[in-house]
Amino acid sequence: MGTKPKKVGAKALLTSQPEKIKVFYEGIQLGQTVKDSAEYAGISESVIYDWQSRGKREMEAGKNTEYTQFVESFNRAKQQFIRNALYQMFQASKKDWRAAAHLLKIRYPKDYGDKQVVAFENKDMFAAIQELSDKIDETE
Repeated sequence: MGTKPKKVGAKALLTSQPEKIKVFYEGIQLGQTVKDSAEYAGISESVIYDWQSRGKREMEAGKNTEYTQFVESFNRAKQQFIRNALYQMFQASKKDWRAAAHLLKIRYPKDYGDKQVVAFENKDMFAAIQELSDKIDETE
């Protein structure tokens, strides 16, 4: 009986070099882009996107594979960066109200974001834009 030939490719890196994957996740947790984190970890950016794409397809199919686990870990790393940044802003808001104002602006831009006032000379155009804006608000 012969042995099966060993498959070579993206899966081999995903399973055989966990240290590179760990470095990639750490970069994402720090806020690096996918491109920069992959480059620093020594992984091709296109390979990362291939893993994500495959992982998402396999998740939709109800599978639990190394690719679905990669997507879940990648998403957790992104969320960790967001949580850390928001926590830093929250902590800063205790000493400086501007941090709290900024946090409100980015979290709830519709309610607390900067408003822009636009003057229209043509009242019919203003009415049409206002009507479109109202329709957009209704769909949100």
